[in-house]
Amino acid sequence: MAHKNGLPSIAFPALGTGNLGYPRSVAASAMFDEVVSFSQANPSTSLKHVSIVVYDQPTVQAFQAELRTRQGPQPNQQQMTIGNVTLQVQQGDITTESVDAIIVPTNNKLRLDAGVAQVVSRKAGGSLQAECLAVVQQYGELQNGAVATTGMSIIYSCACLGASKDPLKHCLQTADQKKLKSVALPAIGTGKVVPDQSAKGMLDGIAEFVQQCNPQNLALVRITIFQPQMLQTFHTEMDNRAKSLSGKLTGLGSRVIEKVKSNESSERTGYLQLNFFGADQRSIDSAKRKVEGLVEEKSKNEVIENAAVAQLTQEEIKLLVAYGRQRNVHVTVEQGACHRICIQGTSDMTSVISKVWEVLNIKIEEGRKFESALFLQKDVQWHYEKPDGSYQEFEPLVNAEIEEAFQAKRPKVQYEEEGEKYEIDFQSKQERNLSTGAVTKVRRDDMRADTGLPAGWDPQPTDPRTGTPQLCHLVTLVPNSAEYNTVASKLLPTMLNIQKMERVQNPTLWKQYCVQKEKICQKNPSRQNEQELWHGSPAESCVKISHHGFNRSYAGMNATMFGKGTYFARDASYSARGYARPDANGLKRLFLAKVLTGEYIKGNSSMIVPPTRPGGNPLDTYDSTVDNVNNPCIFCVYHDAQAYPEYLLTFI
Repeated sequence: MAHKNGLPSIAFPALGTGNLGYPRSVAASAMFDEVVSFSQANPSTSLKHVSIVVYDQPTVQAFQAELRTRQGPQPNQQQMTIGNVTLQVQQGDITTESVDAIIVPTNNKLRLDAGVAQVVSRKAGGSLQAECLAVVQQYGELQNGAVATTGMSIIYSCACLGASKDPLKHCLQTADQKKLKSVALPAIGTGKVVPDQSAKGMLDGIAEFVQQCNPQNLALVRITIFQPQMLQTFHTEMDNRAKSLSGKLTGLGSRVIEKVKSNESSERTGYLQLNFFGADQRSIDSAKRKVEGLVEEKSKNEVIENAAVAQLTQEEIKLLVAYGRQRNVHVTVEQGACHRICIQGTSDMTSVISKVWEVLNIKIEEGRKFESALFLQKDVQWHYEKPDGSYQEFEPLVNAEIEEAFQAKRPKVQYEEEGEKYEIDFQSKQERNLSTGAVTKVRRDDMRADTGLPAGWDPQPTDPRTGTPQLCHLVTLVPNSAEYNTVASKLLPTMLNIQKMERVQNPTLWKQYCVQKEKICQKNPSRQNEQELWHGSPAESCVKISHHGFNRSYAGMNATMFGKGTYFARDASYSARGYARPDANGLKRLFLAKVLTGEYIKGNSSMIVPPTRPGGNPLDTYDSTVDNVNNPCIFCVYHDAQAYPEYLLTFI
């Protein structure tokens, strides 16, 4: 209908996942199939933009997974199809991959202290190693070739995946059984195995997995190689298998291998083939040298390297390539490891170079505006009210546009976001959707003001006795709201039955904490000084902590093993298990606190203040003490303003 009416765009919900009860993955696959089929059958259609609007997170993940399996290769990436599985090989950092799970080789004890496992552990934080050790403690050490999984979507293999195809096949089977759509793994075994043998072993393992296991869920396997020099070895192995349908990859049917080369940002131009004939080789070589010299003399080459090249869209790249082709100039855009544009031709290239800089300057200006908007966001942030009563930040560019109008003392400002036009009335502090007429409250937070309170806080209620704002206000969070889910996610993998979650709003304590934070950050400018940690406490102490903060005077009531201060734990399970004593109704309480750990050292029971740091200055002390400097789980601080009780959780 949209096609017949000449419409340029259309939007759909996720069809079939509601009352019809279709699996989300099936609905995603079917909808993408229909869009692709329509596009192929109607190449000249006016319909250029199809949006699929998805509401709930599981459906979003299903559509994202389906999209990942359909996306073509990126720069520095080669792709081939083996049966129903897409194999991609690329250079990059595996810890940044957007897949359902990553496969990591490790040892029998699941110690993440070497190679790829160590890199992943550092990126994920200490809780990952703790989860692995819990698996070993419960089930014992892994047998050689065994596979283990964690709740953080990581699959571990106790074997070298490149030396033999069986361990890799076992890992892929596990991923398919867990209904994962996509996995990433490093080029494994290359430390002890020759790279070409590793490439052969890994591709054999993937091929046998497809042939023997007939995967029903896993659709994308991505090999991510950190060392750029190894990339060509794997690409060569893929090339050899694509050219010759023999060996391990040939028994999988007519759709065995469909190879796709990495993206080319320049369109292929025509070429001239010259055949040389002569009385002898000497004459032919002489003629070739003259032709090559003429080509070199007449050819011009210009290379433009600029970070803005990475921001060019595919439409802008096509525009530049077409602009050059019309003038017999070849334009190539590289957005992989380097960001550059190569311009080659035999004619005057001035106009093409000017056009390239015209497009790049627009991108540079857009980047400058965005950086300026981010800088402004640190000082001033506008918010709009959501249906659940919480406030959502405007994105940086819109925030800057609103603030610019506010500073110019204009009564109103209009802006556009996601295709909708809005108007804000600064006097009434209301936003109106110009299409629907819907009205929403807005507010402006000036982080430079004296209050300096967090943007997400609710207005502090008035104390009826004094007529001034309450000193402490506990805000009960709405279950399944964005803020509630963010805090709940920090509990993982600890499973607590949460009864209530409250935000602690204490302006006095917050300002004291901010002053202490500024002091410690000036002292340690290049260090991550702040952490979110847990503190368990009985019910009677929670009221005191919310109103007066964490008090070192109570040191010794629970523990002084690492110093006479206030204790916090990295893992919620530790605080919940030992220190959150239940009340008469069986309810326990746990604080999630912001803690200024700064630079720490191992503590002992005799410490009443942290020891002096190296350098001889008696006033220059460590900021906190811990149980283990290399992998701290317990932190002890010695200044009451060094921690702020941000959230109070009540659980069973």
